[in-house]
Amino acid sequence: MTLLYAPEPFDQLRAGTYDLALIDPPWKNQNRSPKGEAKSSVAQYGYMEFEEIYALPVRDLLKRNSVIVLCCTWPLFLNGGDVKRHYKGHNSGESPQGACLKRWGNARYSTGGAWRKLTASGKLRRGTAYRLRSVSEPFIIGIIGSPQTIVQDNCFDGIVRGHSRKPETIFAFCERLMPGARRVELFSRAPRKGWDTWGREPGKLETVVHLQAAA
Repeated sequence: MTLLYAPEPFDQLRAGTYDLALIDPPWKNQNRSPKGEAKSSVAQYGYMEFEEIYALPVRDLLKRNSVIVLCCTWPLFLNGGDVKRHYKGHNSGESPQGACLKRWGNARYSTGGAWRKLTASGKLRRGTAYRLRSVSEPFIIGIIGSPQTIVQDNCFDGIVRGHSRKPETIFAFCERLMPGARRVELFSRAPRKGWDTWGREPGKLETVVHLQAAA
């Protein structure tokens, strides 16, 4: 299911006002089997093609000095090709996430990290396994201008809460990284205090926007 968004998807958000954007695009993952596809995030809430993601006007939302926290997946960290077509099109010199940063205002890659997936009981949440079993999810940090940030550890635990929902700890990470920042989450699944949010909530077909009171 391909997700379709309006030509000006962020028109209800506050242009040019955000210090930090947390973004978890609906990447089009490659799965080897129908069973894997049925369990994938694509089957749960759809996907966008890379070019559709690159074309999002993220830069229009951000201040001159700002931070992008971009969530991604290990299989898509570099372009490994199409597994169903015997990896046709692979190019490990290409990064879909790097392309996002370039297209979203030529943000520069700074660093990255990962959150370790846990169950509610504190055990590792083990995902799919091809050559390695997935128990973590990466993110990268993109920088526009010279924002002021506070040094944080680049690895933390998080309880898995369902497809496409980020753990509480990644929001806490962002809030510690830039205290007092005006923050926006794109492709959110629920409203959050202290954040403007844009995304599709469970059970709703239309994009939902939640804005905090103006500062």
